Amino acid sequence: MNIAVPAAPDYASDMAWAFTPEHPDHPEKAVDVFFAPGTLLSGAGLVYFDPADPDHRALARRPRLTQASAFAAAGNIFQPHCRQVSMEMNLLPAPELMKAYAVPCADIQAAFHYYLERWNQGRPFILAGHSQGAIVLLELMKNTLADPELCSRLVAAYIIGYSVTAADLAAHPGMRLASGPDDTGVIVTYNTLAKGGTRGLTLLPGALCVNPLNWVNTPDYAPAGLHLGMVEFDDEGRFVREVPRFTDAWIDPALGALVVGVCDLTAPELTDGGVCSAAPGDYFPPGDLHRRNISFFYRNLEENARRRAHAWLQKRTENARQRI
Repeated sequence: MNIAVPAAPDYASDMAWAFTPEHPDHPEKAVDVFFAPGTLLSGAGLVYFDPADPDHRALARRPRLTQASAFAAAGNIFQPHCRQVSMEMNLLPAPELMKAYAVPCADIQAAFHYYLERWNQGRPFILAGHSQGAIVLLELMKNTLADPELCSRLVAAYIIGYSVTAADLAAHPGMRLASGPDDTGVIVTYNTLAKGGTRGLTLLPGALCVNPLNWVNTPDYAPAGLHLGMVEFDDEGRFVREVPRFTDAWIDPALGALVVGVCDLTAPELTDGGVCSAAPGDYFPPGDLHRRNISFFYRNLEENARRRAHAWLQKRTENARQRI
């Protein structure tokens, strides 16, 4: 099947970036955040996101407001455009799908190299992405972070809404899973399910999981008292409401999924049909809360990104003192 591929973005052009700091050469914060959003095109058929199309570029505004913003307190946001695959392309046969994903993966690698050479200036950085953004950032880590110096500047990688597997870590020894709230150079990853939910498109066999309430990768129960706030946005990315102590959460070790008690398929009368509904379309089964992965844990992610950034900077200061 021949699917037209748009021209590759030129990352030296402002048009290739959905968002950069106001003064990218001299940003305010000591840490950067390289962010990749989830799939932006749905219902468009078998097409790629075209960074040269202003209508496509406009779609990147909402994830900047609703997802990347969770990391904005921790660092300077850099969000490139890339030639994403559309939602419909995920139903292609596996060989064609792998070929299709090679396009956005190549773009993100090119964008990251441009960011490093043009803007980073040796600062530590956070990688953060959701869904398709998590896929391309995971591939970026596999291909790029073998460089020890670069790897040493990784504060954390938030690979959310896609699976990092035990096989991934075995094949890439430099990649390791977070095991606490302030370890650095680690991966935070999870896929959220309701009680009684089943494996969907992004939850792969062998998936690993870090609980965003207690930041461990074991099945320890995390009560709602640890929940700092669910934040809900409307279709335009405007704030709607915030609910602290929203849910408890625990890891299902058989699925490698994060389970939330607030959404229960076995007791639908206790479930908010709007908040707990699955993603639209035929891509996610009932109980797969894919589109809520960040909003459900928005304040915990916000606080944790700040905490890990502070921990990284504190370690650098301590190391500098020891060398004096």
